Amino acid sequence: MVAKLDERGLVDHEKYQGVRLTEEGRDIAEQVAWRVCLVSSFFDSVLDTAVDDRTAFEIGFALPRDGVVRLRELVNASCLDLCPESGHAHDRCPA
Repeated sequence: MVAKLDERGLVDHEKYQGVRLTEEGRDIAEQVAWRVCLVSSFFDSVLDTAVDDRTAFEIGFALPRDGVVRLRELVNASCLDLCPESGHAHDRCPA
C-alpha cells in the first residue's frame, strides 16, 4: 500500500528509511480529518449524540461536496479540535 501511495505522489518512501507525507498527501489527510471533525461536530451539536470515529469517517467520505457545505452551514459549534480548521486561520471552510 505504501508503494501505491508513493506512486500516486502522496508519500515519499525509502525502503527501511520511513514514510513521509508529501504536500499533496498532507492536503488530502487534512481534508479527510476536517470531514470527520465536521460530521462529529454535527452529531454532537445538532443531534446531541456522539458518533464513533469510524462512522464519522464513512459518512464524511461518502458525502458529496454539496452535502459537506450544507452540513457546515448547520454546525454552529466550534471545531472539536480534531481538524485542520482548529489549527489554522481559515477564512472559509476548507471543504
